Amino acid sequence: MTQPTKAEMAARVTPRTEVALFSVLLERGRQEQRKAEGRFLFTCADDGLSLAEKFTILGEEVGEVAREALTNSRRRLARDTEGTDEALYKELAQVAAVAVAWMESLLEEGSCERPAAEATSHA
Repeated sequence: MTQPTKAEMAARVTPRTEVALFSVLLERGRQEQRKAEGRFLFTCADDGLSLAEKFTILGEEVGEVAREALTNSRRRLARDTEGTDEALYKELAQVAAVAVAWMESLLEEGSCERPAAEATSHA
């Protein structure tokens, strides 16, 4: 069995995936806007953070996902607050956006190779 090409894999992306990825893109932009406004000192895309600091930021966001999941009204396992699917979705977008910012920093420092399709369109 042959591996699918990148074009074949991209063709399998569903509209739901596109919406989710767009949510991540919007959140990533919001992070940079908050940094520009002085509400964040840095993002994981910045050079000045260590890997441990970036992991701590990502872990904090994952913790917020856990809180939303545990307090979700579908099956509340914790009773301190009532989580919603909308809040869970937003927190998941924040986790993904922090991960994307970290990926950006690795690309910027040249320690990772850009995927071929990305390298040809944005190099």
